[in-house]
Amino acid sequence: MSLPKIILDTDKTVPIYELPLKIRQGDTGDELQVTLGKSFEKYTDLSTVDIELIAKTPDERLIKQPVTDKSGNTFKVKFPDEMYTNVGVFRNMYFKIGDDSTSSVKLVVLQGIGSIKEAGSYIDDFETLIKEGQSYVLALKDFADTGNSTIDRKVAELTGKMTDFVDKSKEDLDAAKAAWNKFQSSSQTAFTDAQGKRTSDFNSQKAGFETDFGKQKADFENRFKALLKTLQGDYDSFKALINKDVEDLNTSLDGLDSRATGIENRYDALKVPEIGTRNLVLDSSFESGKSHGLILSKEYDGSPKPFGTYMAKISGEKVTDYSKSWTLDNPIELKAGKTYTFSYYYSTAGSAGGQASDYVFSGETPLTGAFMEHSRHVTSDSTKWERWTSTVKISEDFAITRFRFGFVALNDGYGWKTVDNVQIQEGNIVTDWTPAPEDVQTSITNALDKANYSTTANVDSKVATGVGQAKTYAEQSIKDIIGSAPENMDTIEELADTISKNQTTVDAIDESITKKADKTDVTALQNTVKTMITSISQDDYDALVSAGTVDPKILYVIPDA
Repeated sequence: MSLPKIILDTDKTVPIYELPLKIRQGDTGDELQVTLGKSFEKYTDLSTVDIELIAKTPDERLIKQPVTDKSGNTFKVKFPDEMYTNVGVFRNMYFKIGDDSTSSVKLVVLQGIGSIKEAGSYIDDFETLIKEGQSYVLALKDFADTGNSTIDRKVAELTGKMTDFVDKSKEDLDAAKAAWNKFQSSSQTAFTDAQGKRTSDFNSQKAGFETDFGKQKADFENRFKALLKTLQGDYDSFKALINKDVEDLNTSLDGLDSRATGIENRYDALKVPEIGTRNLVLDSSFESGKSHGLILSKEYDGSPKPFGTYMAKISGEKVTDYSKSWTLDNPIELKAGKTYTFSYYYSTAGSAGGQASDYVFSGETPLTGAFMEHSRHVTSDSTKWERWTSTVKISEDFAITRFRFGFVALNDGYGWKTVDNVQIQEGNIVTDWTPAPEDVQTSITNALDKANYSTTANVDSKVATGVGQAKTYAEQSIKDIIGSAPENMDTIEELADTISKNQTTVDAIDESITKKADKTDVTALQNTVKTMITSISQDDYDALVSAGTVDPKILYVIPDA
């Protein structure tokens, strides 16, 4: 409820503040703003002055509350909750300001319209009005005593009227009090009689209600059970219908999935793939005979035969994780933004039925997705090779320094895993395994350096074999380029465009062909080998051996041997 702002002085003879403030029983938090009048001129800053609300409630209880919200000559006070408790009139309420106090303020606590207590408050108000009238009379007398003779007559006249008004008001008040007391007495009697009748009627109605409720309860339970049975039947029918709709929907989705797969396959067939490139792994089939940290074998009982002479083997007889690392002589540099395809052949048997333990590392950092890692990959037939392939796009430069191959044994029985023909290619197409170009050249050189031929014809034969290997490598590389092209590439122009996009690959092939099959180089090689052949008898050769003067750079030919 909004309260008006008021101004208070120190003059205690001034009648109660002429605008009564009103609050309502049950409300809380009404705020009153007070400004001090001229008689409080010495208090220019109330922030340092103690201020206290002092009030006597309608039931004669004393309330005191300090005021904290104050500045200048104005302060605000929120009425405490106990001032809202009883309906009535606060006739004695004022504020203590330092060592002084204000004139009184009238505060009315209202209640709901039509209640008995509110009617009583009207009589209280009338009583207050009489007292106010008396205060006005006293004020007028005081005013007359000021010596202002020019208004003495008017004051006397007004005083007489006010006196008559007060006397008449007292008579009316006495009559109102008598009527009020009679009303209260008769109302209490009527209320008691009515309360007794209501209790009797309630008990009678309660008995009848309990009887009717029992009958209605039984009827309701029967009807409710019947309704539940009907609802359950409807629910079962609806559930069956929904299940049928879901089944039909799944069938339709399966059909859509098949058609989508067909569309994807046709789309993939139209895409121009990246051309598979050379193998980046040196000694990828272990034909050098170097273990590189692995254990090499030529053949195992029950295992597939190696593609060449050797294959890598990891084996064990207890339940644990078995693995071997292949440390590369030279790191394989993978470039950021490029795609690489990884592949190798493997076979497993015995207790090696757990997860794989195959990783590609740069130092101790693995390249995720390149090898099997800890997926479960085992072969169903230990005598046959299976091939692992994966394609990875490199997000940042990665230097491969070692490979790791292995398995997890499921029991204490003997188990093994073999690995052969490891390949890493730039691009997203996996091709048949081929050795690195460096390995082909090394194979030719090693074969000639280690040869102990007895005739020139054998030298020519081995040289021809090396040339044939180089030719086969070149032909296979060209087939890879052409074979990787889409089936719908049916014009020379499209083929030329594909080769142009893979110029780096074409240049590498051309360089490899030049290195491996150049006629001039082959002829020079043949001549060099021929100059190293010396014909010698058995006795002369035995003499050289006895003397320790056999030249390891010369091929000694013993015709009659």
